[in-house]
Amino acid sequence: MLSEHYWPDLVDGLVLGQAQRTAMVAGPVGWLGTIVVPAQRTAFGLFTGPSSHEIERALLAAGPGADR
Repeated sequence: MLSEHYWPDLVDGLVLGQAQRTAMVAGPVGWLGTIVVPAQRTAFGLFTGPSSHEIERALLAAGPGADR
């Protein structure tokens, strides 16, 4: 599953830190990688899991959930 995260209120350095938190998913969900676009305050994450619902739950537990 590809997730999109948009944090308009964060400065560039904090966007990277926030994106790193999304990699800390647990349980049956696995993190594969993240692409960060600091100037746009956006990150895209790639995750595996048994269902999109489980991935969304894991992202919420790790920090702010995905926008898409």
